[in-house]
Amino acid sequence: MAALVYYLAIPFIYLVSLLPFPVLYLVSDLFFFVFFHVIGYRKNVVLENLRNSFPERAEADLIRIRRDFYRYFCDLLLETFKTLTISKKEMLRRARFNPEALALFNDLAARNQSSIMVLGHFGNWEWGGNTFSLL
Repeated sequence: MAALVYYLAIPFIYLVSLLPFPVLYLVSDLFFFVFFHVIGYRKNVVLENLRNSFPERAEADLIRIRRDFYRYFCDLLLETFKTLTISKKEMLRRARFNPEALALFNDLAARNQSSIMVLGHFGNWEWGGNTFSLL
């Protein structure tokens, strides 16, 4: 069954990846509406996690943060699809690395030394990995 879902989803994901960015973000807004307002996907879990993480915050702040998270999550999901068809030029324009960090990694690679990169939670890790491999 999982294989069937996979093969049915791939054409849809590929077609979404072909959309220009303004249209992609309109589709993301539609996904947000469905996930947040229609399905309510894990809204209570997210709110409870926010309450546990930020007990000093007002409930209205937590509700705003939850809403912002869902918008971000939908953008992230569709941006990840975009990695299938985005050009190298466009990827390098949209995701950047600190030049000093790149110099350090290039130096380590030239000396055949291993390294580990740690990224923050806010951002698209798939884009970061994709861009880093291009650089």
